[in-house]
Amino acid sequence: MVRMNLPPQAPEPAPSRISPVPVRTSWDHVRPIRIAPRHEHFHCWVEIEHSRPETIGDVVLTLYEIDALLPPQSIRLQVDSQNPRRFTAAWPIPPHPAGFNGYLSWQSLDSEQTFTVPGELRLSIVPDDLEKLRIYTMIPRAAGSIAHWDRLFHHAYELGFNAIHLLPLNLCGSSQSPYAIQDHRLIHPELSDHLSPDQFRTRLVELAQQYDLRLFCDLVLNHVSCDSPLTASSPQWFEPDSSSPTGFRQAGWWEGSHFHTWSDTAALRFHPPVESHRRDLWEYLAAYAEFWASAAQATGGGVRFDNYHATDPHFSRWLSRRLLQRFPALIRYSEYFAPYEIMYRRIFTDRIHITLATPWQHKFVPQLRDYTRHLHDYAPLLPFHTPLNSHDTGSPEREFGSRANLYPRIALTAFLMPGTWGLTMGTEYDLPHAIPFRGPVQPLSLQPDPIFMSAIQQTNSVLQQFPEATTQPGEIHWLDAGHPAVIAALRIHEKATILVIANFDSRPHSLTLTPCERMPSRKPALTIACPPAATSDNPLPPTLPGGTVECAPNSAFVLIWP
Repeated sequence: MVRMNLPPQAPEPAPSRISPVPVRTSWDHVRPIRIAPRHEHFHCWVEIEHSRPETIGDVVLTLYEIDALLPPQSIRLQVDSQNPRRFTAAWPIPPHPAGFNGYLSWQSLDSEQTFTVPGELRLSIVPDDLEKLRIYTMIPRAAGSIAHWDRLFHHAYELGFNAIHLLPLNLCGSSQSPYAIQDHRLIHPELSDHLSPDQFRTRLVELAQQYDLRLFCDLVLNHVSCDSPLTASSPQWFEPDSSSPTGFRQAGWWEGSHFHTWSDTAALRFHPPVESHRRDLWEYLAAYAEFWASAAQATGGGVRFDNYHATDPHFSRWLSRRLLQRFPALIRYSEYFAPYEIMYRRIFTDRIHITLATPWQHKFVPQLRDYTRHLHDYAPLLPFHTPLNSHDTGSPEREFGSRANLYPRIALTAFLMPGTWGLTMGTEYDLPHAIPFRGPVQPLSLQPDPIFMSAIQQTNSVLQQFPEATTQPGEIHWLDAGHPAVIAALRIHEKATILVIANFDSRPHSLTLTPCERMPSRKPALTIACPPAATSDNPLPPTLPGGTVECAPNSAFVLIWP
């Protein structure tokens, strides 16, 4: 898959011998697009605004890889016979298991002098099948030791997921939070089943491969447990804080102008005064990351960078290059919260493939509609993962008012928001509360919710059929006239057109769809109701513009035209 990204701000123009010439560029469309590497080429054109277009000679594009994985590549564009200002080419996509992150620049030669056109395009080629990810987040403490994981991996496979995200598995501190690691070199003894770290990793890979699941291993890189032996053996690795009970600064997160701390953590000091101390810390963390990266890459999976916004950018860039050299096919997934303009620059340089979106934080329909629109606006630059929920969200009752409200949210997050999809262990069971991710290891006996599990299986089956149309940003037409309880939108992609109608209220609603000339007039190839039982109780919505839809409480319909 290729993601062509316009930088938020164009870089400074390169020196030229004549005045810069205005240039307009496009990659098949006005907005950036993605093309699968299996197409072998992507088509581009450059249009030069020049008072004397007949004097413009050859135009040459040059591609530069930011980590020098490939040497610079140049291609000569051909003038368009119908437009002397336009130059076109079909560019072979550079093959490399790590993908490609680089810049495009262009030059031209007129009848007298050479000039370099100001501005550059950023180009990312990422794994071809990234769009096919459907990720199940597993809470290890609720699964017991690895001896019991066969049943859970089979369960994830039966639900239709093809990847499994594991919360941190290392020895944690006294708070029993997997995100407060005491020793990065040891596996939690209650999870390891008396296996050595290497034996545990081997068994983990075997389980994943048995069920054709990709592993995503969670990495905690910016803090440790406050009772970690490292605070005594290597105090130079930590930020001092005389006001803290431990003498070290606690890690945390910003909420607006307020900084919240995790009292069970000690923040790492990535740039201690002594260079050898910095080198030792970075190597220690790299060894930890490489241990889990080796397991992930063996299954075609990746690593998830926890709290990436709080991880030192110099260290993360160094680690990115280190992992790139040793695990070139590794997928990189980040939990990264920052202004999108800042996120984009760092995601590009650190080669992050997907980043976490947070649809569960938007409780009401107007906010959900705005958030969905917002994601589509930025998705050409930021590849999102839009799961139904997270391991640290509350129960459906607490988050959304009722468990039934999950059904319209499945339709919205899986079929209308851009990005890969998933959910967290426990969501598929009829539980009065969410499974806590911290605490003692204790396998739970869970009662399945058959209707909800059927909805997940149905959703994953459809996502498997239409991976590009359900993950890539598309042309969105809103058909609900800003209704306060119902979202209705038409999502148009070259692979499929998708109509989503979702009622988030506990009461029924009638909705008259806003007329849209892009609405297909033929019968949809696929109609999905969520929950599945709704098909026997409610009429299917009309497929013509301007029709009235009767929306049952807490339900959704999805219509698909390939």
